[in-house]
Order: sequence, then C-alpha cells, then structure tokens
Amino acid sequence: MNRSAFEDSLKWDAAIEAYHKDDVVLALDLIKDCGIGDRGDYVRWFRLIESEALSRRASRVEQITPWLSLEFVPKELLDHFEPVARRAVNACSTIARRLGWSHDVVTRIAILMEEVDAPWAVFPHGYCASKENYEKICLPNYLVDDPAEFSQAVAHEYAHVIVTALTQDRAPRWLAEAIAVLAEDDACAPERSSIQYFWKDAVQLELTLESVKIEISPQDEIWCAYQQCGWIGRFLAERGGDKSIVKLLRAHGREGLWRNLGLTLRGKSLPDEALKQTFGMGVDQLFDDAYRLLIKG
Repeated sequence: MNRSAFEDSLKWDAAIEAYHKDDVVLALDLIKDCGIGDRGDYVRWFRLIESEALSRRASRVEQITPWLSLEFVPKELLDHFEPVARRAVNACSTIARRLGWSHDVVTRIAILMEEVDAPWAVFPHGYCASKENYEKICLPNYLVDDPAEFSQAVAHEYAHVIVTALTQDRAPRWLAEAIAVLAEDDACAPERSSIQYFWKDAVQLELTLESVKIEISPQDEIWCAYQQCGWIGRFLAERGGDKSIVKLLRAHGREGLWRNLGLTLRGKSLPDEALKQTFGMGVDQLFDDAYRLLIKG
C-alpha cells in the first residue's frame, strides 16, 4: 500500500467514526478529497455520509418530545412542520403501544434534503442508523408529500429502533424486517403470488436482505424478500398475538454465558431457541407453516 492510499484509509476510518457520532459534516470534510478504494469499497459510505452531511448543513433540529427530535430543512418543509411532527409521533406511538415499548431510546428523525433524493441514494426509501447518542431515522424528502406513506415509513423504521433495543441487536435480519413490515402497514396484506413463487428458507432470506447493503441482488428479488418478511410477521401476529412477539424479541436479548454455551453444544441457534420458548416451533417449522398457510390461499 503506498503512502497516499494509507493516508486515505486513515481518513476513512476517522470519517466512519465521525459518522457514528453523527458528526456527518466533519465526516464529509475528512473524505472529500479521498479516493473510494481500488475496488470502490467506500463508494456506499461516501454516498451515505454525503447525503446526511449536505442535509445537516441546511437543517434545523426541533425537539418534539423528550424522546424524539426532528431534523429538517426549513425552506423545504415550509408550513408543514406541525402536521409532519404530529404524524411522526403518532406513527412511533402506534407501534410502541403494540410492542409494549415506552420510548426508552432517544431517537431523531432526519428528513433529508430534496437534493439527495437521487437514483444513487444508498437507501432510497429510508433507513435507521445507530449513532453514538441516539438512533437516527433518515427519510427521503418526497415522503413528506404523502402523509400515509410518510407514516408507514416512520413506523417501519421506528420498529427497527424497538427491535434493536429489545433484542440487544441479536435478532436475524429477517425477523427484524418481519416486525418492521408488520408495523409499516398491518392493514395491507402482502402480495401472495409474489411470495409463493419466490419463497426462501431462513438462510436464503437472510442473505438476500443482507445483500441490500452491497447491491448484489436485483430489486425485484429484494422486494419479494420484504414481502415474505411481511407475511412471516403477520403469521406470527395471528399465531400468538403482539405479547408473544414481544416475548420472542426479548428472548433474543437475554444474555448469559451458560445459555450461549448450551446453545452451541446443542447445535441450536438463538432464533431457534427463542421461537421454541415463545411459539413452540423452530425457525424451519415457522417457515414451513407460514408457507403452507400461504399456498392454501
């Protein structure tokens, strides 16, 4: 590695650390003259940092509740601040009530500026990022124009905040998305035909969801994966209700050396154990039973 590449690597390390502290303007300043790696390894990091930093430079932050703040570009939100803030609180509170959550994690919703609503956006429909002092939900600006879609997006991402906290970030991605899609729009049934013909087992589904981060799966495959997660979430809700879902999430979050050692010795996974404790079935049976119900129509 030559000196310039080494120096770039150090700057990228510092920028990513600053990003996790939500010092996104500093992060962008650190890497604005850096390369993105021989294989483009940092291109997604650059896009992520740039979109949040450009928005931050033009934004203001307003505290809405003790646990929720809203970051937005004043000239773009115009006179919509009050209704947007109200919808955000309502969406968060609705899923919090379902999951018995008392808003124990400080959260910020950042509405990104219009300029970064672009085809190259890393997560064009929104995302949740863990920062040092709070969970940050970043949403594209276009959602503000559609109250229902905005509320769905907030509910989806705030469900991730809750799932991460209850499970100590130990839940598999497919389970986190199952709860998030369920929170997003419980009244809208997933598209059964798409799920039926593209159904995946737990390992395949996890790989597809993780591939979103590195853009190796086509969008239609990813869309079907989210639809399957939504179906699994609805299946769990109908099978055991919200209280069982909460127990399932909390079961992922329990710590214990002997517990983890016992799972390893028995060749069991944490999701398997948590599902058996709360729903009386393992991961494979969950996926099999959910699929059987799906094809019955």
